[in-house]
Amino acid sequence: MWNKYIRPQVETLLAPFHTADPTALTYFYRFHRFLVRENLLSRFGSSGKEASGFAAAWQCTTAEKREVGSILTDLRLLSTETDENGHGVKHLHLGLRKRTLTARLPRRPTSGRATSWCSIATKRPANRTCDATWCFAPPCAKFLEHEVVLTLREAQTEARVFCLREGQSWAIEPDFMDAGTRGIYRGLYNLLTAPADRRAWVLGQRPPSTATHVELLTTPENAELTQLVRKAKAARDLFLLVGPPGTGRPPRA
Repeated sequence: MWNKYIRPQVETLLAPFHTADPTALTYFYRFHRFLVRENLLSRFGSSGKEASGFAAAWQCTTAEKREVGSILTDLRLLSTETDENGHGVKHLHLGLRKRTLTARLPRRPTSGRATSWCSIATKRPANRTCDATWCFAPPCAKFLEHEVVLTLREAQTEARVFCLREGQSWAIEPDFMDAGTRGIYRGLYNLLTAPADRRAWVLGQRPPSTATHVELLTTPENAELTQLVRKAKAARDLFLLVGPPGTGRPPRA
């Protein structure tokens, strides 16, 4: 079993490590060490930063989370919206109470910009049982002046979860997704399996190459844009459009 199936796969996986040059191996191991450390920090946090890492979601008390701004509590459900097909609840509008507005909001972006959130929970009134109802994975939170708008990854067909009840409060806090970790390590491994010429450019062993002559099928609206398009088409490895915010990079791209 080992010699017939598993060993050939392991040898194929390790083959690039035996043929790669020392510079590529040094880059790989140093960057791999960096990725591993960052991955661990995102899970377990840092001793130099209180309540950091996703482990803080269950290791820290609600008061500690409020202190570092990693949770929003005492929210009230204002309204809900269904998805475009009307199959389930897709958007939640949660009102911020006055004391929340004066507190430090967690990782709050500028008004109207989105950030990643995931776990939301409801707490029932004090005269009822204190268990919470959890709804996972609303990925997008838009912070407005007096409310937070959550967009769920998937529409929730059980609408009773979002019934408006007197005295009910809500809380939201960040979540951790590990979906991209495999792709990160696979991308680093591809450095060793890439063509030698491409790898040499990535490692700075040769300058980026450009074409000496470029023909444009159409002429842009002005000379500046014409020069920009010509340079972009001439680039054979990479073309960077650099500029400060508000200078029109996306329209030009």
